[in-house]
Amino acid sequence: MILDYVTLKLIWWVFISALFVFFFVFGGWDFGACILLPILGKNDNERRLIINSIGPTWEGNQVWLITAAGATFAAWPIVYATAFSGLYYALFLVLLALVLRPPGIDFRSKIPNGSWRSLWDWSLFLSGFIPTLVFGVGLGNLLLGIPFYFDKDLHVHYQGSFVALLNPFAILFGLSATSIIALHGGLYLQKKLPKEFTTRLKKYNAICALSFVVLFVAIGCWLQWGISGFMIDVIAPIENNLIPTQKQVSVATAAWLSHYHQYALLWLIPLLTILTACLAAVSSIKNWAGFGFFMSTMAIICALLTVNVAMYPFILPSSVNPNHSITLWDAVSSHRTLHYMFWVTIIFLPIVLAYTAWVFKVMSGRLQTKTLDQPEAY
Repeated sequence: MILDYVTLKLIWWVFISALFVFFFVFGGWDFGACILLPILGKNDNERRLIINSIGPTWEGNQVWLITAAGATFAAWPIVYATAFSGLYYALFLVLLALVLRPPGIDFRSKIPNGSWRSLWDWSLFLSGFIPTLVFGVGLGNLLLGIPFYFDKDLHVHYQGSFVALLNPFAILFGLSATSIIALHGGLYLQKKLPKEFTTRLKKYNAICALSFVVLFVAIGCWLQWGISGFMIDVIAPIENNLIPTQKQVSVATAAWLSHYHQYALLWLIPLLTILTACLAAVSSIKNWAGFGFFMSTMAIICALLTVNVAMYPFILPSSVNPNHSITLWDAVSSHRTLHYMFWVTIIFLPIVLAYTAWVFKVMSGRLQTKTLDQPEAY
């Protein structure tokens, strides 16, 4: 095979991380628009314009979540099995919220009744707010460690509960995610909606950016002085096909920031997160919506990269038995499986990205109130 096993393990860590980044970027503006829907839209026509701004593309954007989950199943089967069983109720809540979106968009305007439309407006709000909050809470819990362990037969046992996931650190993480996603959605709407929305969006985007920066810094301080991280002390040769119990892991305060302390240049990533979020807000105020949208995209990417770098090489740390934590070295499928999947991805992912770019180009441009008179309008 052309690529060795270690290289493929690293490549698939990058691939799966990228797929989740695509989901949070592309799906993020849909979530953000839904979060802002009942706040920004002051009347029925305004709310319809917000819905029509995401209506043609939201389904394609959510497919990135399915793609990322499918890639996890194929490349990291033990991660898929552990996360999707232990975190079942949290993921079910996300799916339940997402199910509200199709009828919310398609059925809302079918009946000219205020109560009916208000019901679906708040359903759409929940379809954006709940997944964003839960995903943020999930990321926070990854840094705390997930309460699972493996028995001698490598059967996974989960010892946590849904309520335990809602701890202060994870909720702070969830609110941070909600702030940046709302900012992302706000900037998308600023470049998509008529000019009469601009003044309100400038205010909301500034509030979201400020909230995100404050919460992001607070999370960093908490990681430095209040949260114990994980470090690998001993592991079997990583070029082999490993199992998650073949290593020794220690837990220490500020361990999640050890890579940043070891390689000072890595601090540029969280600094860029803060800088791009601030530039997004400034761009919104200056009415440079396109540039601001690019900056909010970069803020999301840098924020996720900050977490990725901190956790490397961990994927699912175990708070019950740290030695059973799952890493990119021992989570993967066989060498042959990763090899074949690599070439499939190299061929088809650029095609999907090119098609996605073409769709967004066709759907670009500002909506006008007269759009609502078209028969295909939502």
